[in-house]
Amino acid sequence: MSVFHIPELFDLIRLDLSKQDLVRCSAVNKSWNAAFSSYLWQSVPTEIRPDVNANMVLGPYTRKWDRFRPLIEEDILYTLKQQQHTVSEDHRKDDSNNFAIPALSRNGHWIRTIFVDQHVLLRPYQPQPYQITSLPPLDPAATFTTMDTAPSVQRHRHQLNHNPQLATPELLLHLLQRCPNLHTLQIQGRDKLAAEYYFWKRIISHGFSDNLKDLHIILHPSVSLAKSTISTLLLNRCPLGLQKLTLNIDHRGFRGGSEGADVDTKEDEVRTPLPALTDLTVSYTGEWCPPLYIRFLERCFNLESIFLKWVDSDWIWALKSCPHLKRLAVLRISSSCLSILARAVMPHLPSLDTFHIHYDSNFSSDYALELVLRACDKGWKSLHIPYLGKLSVEALIQHCSTLEELDVCVAKGLTSQKIRHILSTSSRLVKFRMLSTANGHAEDRTHIMAEDFIDLDSALESVRPWQCESTLKVFSARISGIPRPGVTRIAREKYPGQRNDLQQQIYERLARFTNLELLELGHQSFWTDRDREWWSPSGQEVLDEWGNHVDCLDMSLASGLRKLKGLKKLRKVCVISMSTSIGVEEVQWMAQNWLKLEAVHGLRPHGRRTKEFEAVEWLRANHPCIGYYYRCYSRD
Repeated sequence: MSVFHIPELFDLIRLDLSKQDLVRCSAVNKSWNAAFSSYLWQSVPTEIRPDVNANMVLGPYTRKWDRFRPLIEEDILYTLKQQQHTVSEDHRKDDSNNFAIPALSRNGHWIRTIFVDQHVLLRPYQPQPYQITSLPPLDPAATFTTMDTAPSVQRHRHQLNHNPQLATPELLLHLLQRCPNLHTLQIQGRDKLAAEYYFWKRIISHGFSDNLKDLHIILHPSVSLAKSTISTLLLNRCPLGLQKLTLNIDHRGFRGGSEGADVDTKEDEVRTPLPALTDLTVSYTGEWCPPLYIRFLERCFNLESIFLKWVDSDWIWALKSCPHLKRLAVLRISSSCLSILARAVMPHLPSLDTFHIHYDSNFSSDYALELVLRACDKGWKSLHIPYLGKLSVEALIQHCSTLEELDVCVAKGLTSQKIRHILSTSSRLVKFRMLSTANGHAEDRTHIMAEDFIDLDSALESVRPWQCESTLKVFSARISGIPRPGVTRIAREKYPGQRNDLQQQIYERLARFTNLELLELGHQSFWTDRDREWWSPSGQEVLDEWGNHVDCLDMSLASGLRKLKGLKKLRKVCVISMSTSIGVEEVQWMAQNWLKLEAVHGLRPHGRRTKEFEAVEWLRANHPCIGYYYRCYSRD
C-alpha cells in the first residue's frame, strides 16, 4: 500500500509542497501524475491572496492567463464540434481516449478557485464609440454563432456593439461551466471600453452555480456602471449556496439622479432568502450607499459577520433583521451612530461579541463608546477600537473574563495599572495590542511600567501567575521604566544592580507566555517634544533626540535574553525605535532557538561598524529567510 491510498496522510504531505514541487512530482510517472495533478488544477490559472493588491501582480497574472486562455478556446471548439456532428461508433471509441479530450474538460472538476480580471478576456482592439440603448432577450442555449476558427470564440455577440473583435463573456461562462465544484470566484471589472453591462448581465444571469461558496466582485472606478442597476441584478441573482459575499464597488463622483438614464436594465426584484450566507462585506465608495444594499440584509437572516466601509443609522437599524450577527466591522462610524448601535445591541443583536473600527482618527467620543461596551450582556470577545478614555476603560474592565482580542490605537484613559489588571485577569486573551493604527504605525505613548509588568509577589519573591499565560499569542505594548546608566532623565537605581534585576524579571514574565507568536515591544515614535507631551499619559517613558525609546528592555544576551528560549512558536520580534544592544550574537541565538522566526523588525541596515549593521549582515549571509525590516509593514 502506497501513501496515495491514505488520503489523510497524503493531504498532510501535500501541504508542505510548493507549486514547483507539485509540478516535479506530477512528472515522475502516471501514478504520481494522477495523484498530484489535481492539486495543480485547484487554483487555475493562479490564486492571489485576499490581502494582496491585484495591481501589484497584474503583469505576471496576465501572462499566466495568456497561457491559460487557449485551453478554454480549445475546449469551446471541441464542444462545438461534438455538437455539430453526429457521433458514430468510431467516434465514441476515439472520444473514450482521455488524451483526445481537452485538458479543461478532463481536469475542470478539480478547479476550486478562479481569480479573473475582466481585461484578460479582451483581445487588443482599437476602441470605437458606441452606446447600448436596449438589451435583446438572451438565449442561454444559443451561446455561439460561428464555430470554425478560434477568433470566432472571441467575437462579441451583442447586436449593437460596433467592436466585433471584442472578446465575449462566453469565455468565462464556458470556464465556469467546466468547473462544477468551484468554491471561490473573484471577478474584477476594470475595462471602461468594454460593454460592461452586457458582460456582467451574462455572467450574473448564467454563470453562477449554486455550489459557489465564496464570491468576490470588484468594480473599478473606470467601469461606467453608475447609470445601470447592475448591483440590483447582482444581489437578486446570488447563488443560494453562497456563504461569503464581498462587494468592492468604487463609484467616485457618482450622482444617484442619473440612474437608468441610458441603459434599459429593468429586472424583477427577487426576495429569495439566502440562508447559507454568513459573511458579508460591502465596500462602497461614493456619495451615498443605495438602499438596495440595506434591504439585502432582510434576506440574510443567518448572517454572522459583516464589514461595512460606511455606516449610518439606516444600516444599524437594518441589522436588527440579523439576530445571529456575531461580528460587526466598520471603517468609520460617528458618535451618534455609536449611540444608536448601543440601543440596538441589547434587544436585536444578542449574539454580537466582536466589534471592530478600522480606524477613524477623528473618533474620540468616550461616552458613546462606553454605551456600546456596556450594552453587551454576554461579554465582548474581540474589540478593535481607535480610542479608549476613562469612561470606556471602566466599561472594558467588566469584560476581562470573556475578552480574547484587544487592539487599541489611542488609550489615554488606560493606565499602567489597568493594563496589568487586564493581562492578569483575562483567562481567554489571545491578542493584546496597545500601539497600532490602520497603517501599522504607533501614535500614542500608552505603555506599562516595568514594575507593573513584573507584578512581583514580595512574599514569594517571584512574579505572580497571570491567567493569560497559556493563551496569549500576540503581545504588543511598550515596557518602560527601566533605569539606564548615563541617562539623567531616568530615575536612578534604588540599589546597585536594580536595572539588571528588573530586566531578568521582565524576561521571566515574557517567558511565561509559552504560545507567543508575535512579540512587539517597539513602535515608531513622533520626534517633537510637543508630540511627546501631548500623547504621554502619566508616568512618561523616555525618548532620545531621535524619538527612540531609552528606558526599555535591552534585548541582549547579557541582559537575560536566554530566558526566552522556551518561546518555540515565536515568528516575529519587533524592536522598532528601541535603544537595544542587539548584535551578531543575539541574532545568532534567535535563529538557533526560535526555529519559526520569520522577521526581526527594527534592525537598522544602514551605517557602518554598528552592532545592528553587523547583525543584519550576518542575517543576510546565513539566514536570508529571516527578515530584518527597519519598519513593521505587515501586521498580524
